[in-house]
Amino acid sequence: MSSGLYNVGAYQISGIPYITGNVISAGQQHAYFFPHVTSRIQVQVFDNSASLQHIRVHFAPDTVNNKVVSNKHWWQVGTNVNSANNLLDTRVRTNTLYISFDSGSTANYQIFAELTTVSSNDMLVLSGTGIDS
Repeated sequence: MSSGLYNVGAYQISGIPYITGNVISAGQQHAYFFPHVTSRIQVQVFDNSASLQHIRVHFAPDTVNNKVVSNKHWWQVGTNVNSANNLLDTRVRTNTLYISFDSGSTANYQIFAELTTVSSNDMLVLSGTGIDS
């Protein structure tokens, strides 16, 4: 039996783990397409150096026609070493996540997501005010 996007039970049970990480360079954007709809996402910035870079987390790509970055439709993660701002922990229903980086040389990050049993094909397209306009 499959669960749908509005099936409350799919979000109440423990999620299927999804863990990844990457290094991003200035001017880059990384896209993540989850195989199932998420119920929770954590993004953490880390570095072994004395200075920590910050990344932007958003739910739509920042392309030439988009205004994601210019309209601040993103969340900054990471400011300095030992800061509480180095971790974004949010309960959100999505099938895509974007990470972008605008300054410094590189930033290291990890993503942990709790996935539901809801197919990513069932997810609504996220757009509009607060997302990409």
